Amino acid sequence: MSATAVNPGRDRVLALARHARHSSLHRNSAWIMLTIVVTSCLGYAYWVAVARIFPAHQVGLATGLVSLMTVTAITASFGTAPVLVQRLPRCDSVESWSTTLSASLVGGAVLGAVAGAVVLGALPLLSHQLAAARHDPLLAVLFVAGTIACIASMILDYAFIAERSSRSMSSRGAIFALVKIPLVLVPALVFNVTDGTTVIFASWFAAYAISCLLALTVLLPSVRPGFRLRVRGVGRELRGAAHMLAGNHLITLGNALPLYLLPVIVVTRLSSTANAYFYITWMVGGIFFMISSSIGSSLFAEGSNDPTAIATAARSSARLTALLLLPAMLLVFVAGGWILGLFGPAYAAHGTHLLWILALAAIPDAITNLYVPVLRVRQRLRSAALLTMSMAAATIAAAWLVAPSLKLVGIGVVWLLGQAIGSAWVAWDIFAVRRRSAREEAACHS
Repeated sequence: MSATAVNPGRDRVLALARHARHSSLHRNSAWIMLTIVVTSCLGYAYWVAVARIFPAHQVGLATGLVSLMTVTAITASFGTAPVLVQRLPRCDSVESWSTTLSASLVGGAVLGAVAGAVVLGALPLLSHQLAAARHDPLLAVLFVAGTIACIASMILDYAFIAERSSRSMSSRGAIFALVKIPLVLVPALVFNVTDGTTVIFASWFAAYAISCLLALTVLLPSVRPGFRLRVRGVGRELRGAAHMLAGNHLITLGNALPLYLLPVIVVTRLSSTANAYFYITWMVGGIFFMISSSIGSSLFAEGSNDPTAIATAARSSARLTALLLLPAMLLVFVAGGWILGLFGPAYAAHGTHLLWILALAAIPDAITNLYVPVLRVRQRLRSAALLTMSMAAATIAAAWLVAPSLKLVGIGVVWLLGQAIGSAWVAWDIFAVRRRSAREEAACHS
């Protein structure tokens, strides 16, 4: 009897390992997963420290501002980040590559400054609690500057994804997660600063700025030797990308709005203390969203480089997502209460049931996160935008309505139902596409 017959399982594992080593999809996904593990561990350490040092109402207000800053950045970026995945691989020289990236960074910075100032001025209309940032000069400056830095970090990450250099994206993410910790600990423990809202928010801005600076000066030149920021040709590049911005922007908005607006809804409809419990639970549950969305980003890059292989890459991505997602879901169901208890007993008491619901939502969420890149590669931007924006609008509206009565668990249920409806549309669309292809093939043979 041969060794192959005796150890078929070992041979399959070795074959999978060899394939992963030579597959850019698996290699980039592996780096993205490493980023998730490293940044999640550092992020949990950061939030454990924050939750233990500052009172819940300060944590809730700071996380509400961070969420609003992030959603402002995503909205203001107008698709300049994801469109790089389609445009950078087409650049035939380092000069054109530099111009394309510089155009995104310049456009993003201008849009971020304007949007940050507009949102800051409108804060009293959005939320009485969050309006405190408008009356604090330091928080006001940090909000606008943080919006610009957040856009820059997204653009740089998408540039790394476009080059299928997830190792560099992992490095930027790890730097961001690592430097936040001393930035919040030193003011609180060494200088006895008690304004937790300002300390937390300032640590986010400074971490974004430091990680972007290192990405521009160290990481990008290693990916593209000869890269430098350019001014010449930026206007022409922005005009050339204009036709691709709207569709990609709406898709990105649909994916991001619920993630960052739900904490804003909680702090507005409930309280800053309730938002502390919600945000920490949302952050712990975010491991599910990051797994499938990160693999989806890698899938988008692979498909943009070779559109003919998108179906095969999608199936491989689905298998990899299931392999990583199911153990994470099991861990949350078994030890979710204990994990939240690390932040304090009140976080476990208010967030455990919500965390279980988020774990259930991970499956339909993964389905939509992996199907949207397929639609993008196939140039079905309208369908992808309608899918993500419809899910976002329904989730946000329903959360606003149910928050006062059903509290945090109700918001979790709304998120689960929104993802389930989206995955049902995906199933219907796949069936419709296959049926249409079958009819066309039958017509060709008739």
